[in-house]
Amino acid sequence: MAKSKDTRITVDDLYEMEYPSKSVETTPPTFEQQLETISAELVDLLGRKNRGYGNSHDRQLDQYGAVATVIRLDDKLSRLRSLVIDGVPDEVGESIDDTLLDICGYSLLLLRYLRNGAIGE
Repeated sequence: MAKSKDTRITVDDLYEMEYPSKSVETTPPTFEQQLETISAELVDLLGRKNRGYGNSHDRQLDQYGAVATVIRLDDKLSRLRSLVIDGVPDEVGESIDDTLLDICGYSLLLLRYLRNGAIGE
């Protein structure tokens, strides 16, 4: 009599389905897909911050002009320099990733503001 194949799923099988091992071949995301992922993350972050701060960035631009964003960008670039070049550990809860997203975010906020014609280019 032939022995039937065991088709039961084991705990290891379930774990592998939930957390595939790195040996499983996957196609890495394209350059464009990576940028789309980061952009979506940035749009979400900016939306949450804008709701939380009540559009304070536009108000600061109205009051002080583009220099308000330039100062914030300079602060973020200083933070990036301390993390990357000086090797200062992240002790304030702002990683390199967070800092780069903030730099992109402030740049987009100013670009949006300029395109809306609020400040003369």
